[in-house]
Amino acid sequence: MTRLCTILLLVALTGCDRSSSADGTAAPAASQDGVSVYFSPGTDCSQLIIDKVRMAQKHVYVQAYSFTSERIAKALNEVHKRGVDVKVILDDDKADKKSELEFLSRKGIDTYLDSKHEKAHSKVILIDGQSIITGSFNFSDRHDESTADNLVLIEGKQKITDAYEANFRTHLGHSKKSE
Repeated sequence: MTRLCTILLLVALTGCDRSSSADGTAAPAASQDGVSVYFSPGTDCSQLIIDKVRMAQKHVYVQAYSFTSERIAKALNEVHKRGVDVKVILDDDKADKKSELEFLSRKGIDTYLDSKHEKAHSKVILIDGQSIITGSFNFSDRHDESTADNLVLIEGKQKITDAYEANFRTHLGHSKKSE
């Protein structure tokens, strides 16, 4: 009987792994009414972002304090090559040699620097006027494994999406095109 209980407990605990769902995508820690939350380490947040970006049909707008993820940059380039409008605003102080700004710019993606604020600390990706990716997660591959962060995916909340897109346009209006 004890052995049977142990086996059942192990099977139950195996089912509690939140790292991926049955279809291989990242499973959220929790979801409710179009809002899902993920935590790292434990979730490959970069891959979650890449999967969402690859589904874009119209536009992907990025505001980032730090952007050093080669994987996310390549996904942005993939959708850009398909004709998706991609715009990226980075904090002026973080657009250094480690950032993906030069790669994105070389690929013809519109990149901008926000120097109006002491820190342009947003971490937001807006997709097709339907999805918002935000949270404390910096767009950096190393954050998946070494930093305790959160990532929030908001889908189907039009008023919230409209507010984020209006905020993006405000920052785009005072940002300078990168060279």
